[in-house]
Amino acid sequence: MKRLLQSKSEWFLNSLNSTTTKQTCECRNHEGKANAKRKWKKHYGIRQVGITVDGQAVMAGLDTFKVSEALGMPLDFILLIMEEKNRVVDWIDFINVALNHGWTMKTTMKKIEYPILDVYGKAYWLEVEKRIKLAIEKGLINIPTMIGKKP
Repeated sequence: MKRLLQSKSEWFLNSLNSTTTKQTCECRNHEGKANAKRKWKKHYGIRQVGITVDGQAVMAGLDTFKVSEALGMPLDFILLIMEEKNRVVDWIDFINVALNHGWTMKTTMKKIEYPILDVYGKAYWLEVEKRIKLAIEKGLINIPTMIGKKP
């Protein structure tokens, strides 16, 4: 188990070292194959989807969620590595994916609050929280309605 976690960690670090935005798998399993784009998704790489005003790479929330959930990698570990590599997560995308996977908004906020506080600090968390509330008001976060259940 320790060896498996170590190999996942090494793979994750290698996936963040790449600055390319193409979605092809460059591992030795698919090298030179025509269907490499399709099989890339099975590796749960984290794609860059943009750049912030201050030059930080914005990483896809969908991919971050998959790495966290499917590989069982703690979110604070992922954020710590991203901070070292000068990258940030698209939190709006992350929350939308989490809500689509059955998480409640309250659960999602708690699951991201503590890792963000640990890695980036309170000022960053307050800014993320403010932007999430703004995104909800603008309809960028799709909170599923609960039919027949109390919130």
